[in-house]
Formats: sequence, C-alpha cells, structure tokens
Amino acid sequence: MGDKLPKSDYNICEETGVKTDNHHLYKWGIVVGIHKDLQILQRVAISHSSLVGCVITIDFVLGTSSGHGFIHHFVGVYALWNPGSADNDFWMQVTLICQQSPYSWTLAGDVNATVSTIERPSGGQDMRRQYLQFLHQLDGRDLWTLNPDQTCDHDWMCHARGSMAGGNIIDQIVLFNKGFDDAEIQVADKSSDYIPMTDHQLL
Repeated sequence: MGDKLPKSDYNICEETGVKTDNHHLYKWGIVVGIHKDLQILQRVAISHSSLVGCVITIDFVLGTSSGHGFIHHFVGVYALWNPGSADNDFWMQVTLICQQSPYSWTLAGDVNATVSTIERPSGGQDMRRQYLQFLHQLDGRDLWTLNPDQTCDHDWMCHARGSMAGGNIIDQIVLFNKGFDDAEIQVADKSSDYIPMTDHQLL
C-alpha cells in the first residue's frame, strides 16, 4: 500500500502484513509517512515476534522555533484484535518500546480497542483493558480525550459494513504527557484521504 501514498511529500516506511491461516491471506501491516520537512535519523528494528507486521518505530528530528531540534521517537501500530490470548504480549512489548525510548515519543495507529462508553463495543474487554493499562503505565495522553466535541456518532473512524451511523474510534494518537504542550487530532474530511483496501483514513 505504500506505493499508493504521496511519496513526493513523504518518506514512506512500510511493515507488510504477516501471512495467516484461516483468515485473510495477509493480516495487519502498517504504513507510516514522515513529511520530508522532517529529518529521519533511523528506522528502529523490530525483533519481537508479536510485533512483526504490526509495529513501525522511527526516530526523527522535530525542529523548534529557535532553530534547534530534538529527537522524537514515533511508534506506528496496528494492534491485534485479540491481544488477550495467552501467548500474546503485544501491548507489553509496545509499552517496553516507549519506556525504553531515550526521547519523547508518540504512538499512532489502529489500537483496535474502544475506550469510550458511547462507542459501539468492539470485541472483548481484553483489548480495552490492555490499551488503558498502556496509557496508565506510561502517562500517555490519548488525543481524542482533548476533543470532547468529536464523538463516534459523527466522527467515526471505523463502522459496521453498510452502516454510516456511529461506530468505533479505534484510530488513536497518544503522546507522552511530558513531551508536548499542545496537540490535536481530527478526522480527515477529504475522500482522497481514504486508503484503498482498508477501512481507515489518514489522520
């Protein structure tokens, strides 16, 4: 899917999906675009098996108004829909990535969990519990909580097939609470922001 994104403006990093049995031919997979105004220092290798095909980590430089810059750690995720299985430690491994980062960090992507009581329930409670535990352990700030006027009733990010009303806000951006003074998230409103072969839009 990386080839379908605007490469003229972005450096594209892609983690292809993992081949699975008894499901789609490939599942998960994630693409991250870093605007070319930002200097990428490195793409950090992912070695743990539970993160393959689901996580991309990148260190890049954020400029400041004084002409300086600082290194920022970005984690792109496509979270598993069943992280509660006994042999899966997806959110524990993502927590370690953020905890061990020597820099401020941001996590963004599909966390596959509903976190608001007004959202349509999605899957089991394990997803919600593990994601909320991740936020608590890392003092993470979910940006949807800063936008009280935006709800799944009108600004859904994923909805049932054939339905245009309500849904789940499962695409999230999380900031390390000590990393930024201000930030925002909003739903893309252009049809060109829709990525083919997925039910998500660019954030």
